[in-house]
Amino acid sequence: MARLSRRQLGLITTAQANELGITNSMIHRRVRRGLWERRLPAVYALRCVPPSRDQAVLAAALWCGPAALVASETALAVHGLLDAGRTVHLLGPEELRRRRPGIEVHHSSMIVPADRARVRGIPVTSVARSLADAARQLGPEASERVLEEALRRRLLTIPRLAAVHERLSGSGHAGCRIVRTLLADRDIDWVPLQRELERRTYRLLRRAGLPDAVRQLPVRLDGFTAHVDFAWPIERVVLEVDGWGPHSGRRMHHLDRDRWSALTTARWRVIVAGWDHVVDQPDVLVGRVRHLLATPPGSCALQFAVGELEGT
Repeated sequence: MARLSRRQLGLITTAQANELGITNSMIHRRVRRGLWERRLPAVYALRCVPPSRDQAVLAAALWCGPAALVASETALAVHGLLDAGRTVHLLGPEELRRRRPGIEVHHSSMIVPADRARVRGIPVTSVARSLADAARQLGPEASERVLEEALRRRLLTIPRLAAVHERLSGSGHAGCRIVRTLLADRDIDWVPLQRELERRTYRLLRRAGLPDAVRQLPVRLDGFTAHVDFAWPIERVVLEVDGWGPHSGRRMHHLDRDRWSALTTARWRVIVAGWDHVVDQPDVLVGRVRHLLATPPGSCALQFAVGELEGT
């Protein structure tokens, strides 16, 4: 029982206890003495184990039985890609019929071994299946944010998501339209967007109809290699997005400026944009990029997108 409870975050079901020789009356005595606590029908927690969100999620899965998987937004939270919501989402076959406030059971006949995973002892759907199931509720932007974070942390690959989409798309799955849009912009060599500002910049450039930029292009400079956020190599134009979080601190402040100076010395034309420029002044930033792309790369300059375009 101790080994089982450790694997299950301090939880045990009535059926499991009975298999270990613990009768129902013995369970009731443990509850009365405060050793066990009833969490859900036929699911108990050892009082010596502190309660947690993971424990509550696993309790819901145990209550529904071995065929149930933690799914959708809840599974993404278990994978560390979303904040945990109040409702626990579960996925199982059509015969899995359970109803309880705070627990939502979804049904599917298309659950394959590749859809199954286990994280911290919790049976969950894979990141690819979880994203496909949650995409409709999350919407395009939040789904893209989750996808990029999963790619960056190597929890997901484009081929895995494409395989899930291909399997579910013929069944009228609600999230497939959003997943299809995400896959249309990404191939097997896609480099994940590193942070929120980079993601917003990418979407801005796409909406503006600008030529596709090379992202995280390695540029060999004097003594080191710089990976630039967005680059148009033929036009010798670089767009660096200077978010406060990743670029804060005295050391990063100087390293960034050394890199930009080295790029201009190598005759790259550099635009540096911050959060305000991408979010609050997108037309100014797009105009600056468009202007440089249309100008022959004869001059090199470090150009901060700090409103200087208005007088140009």
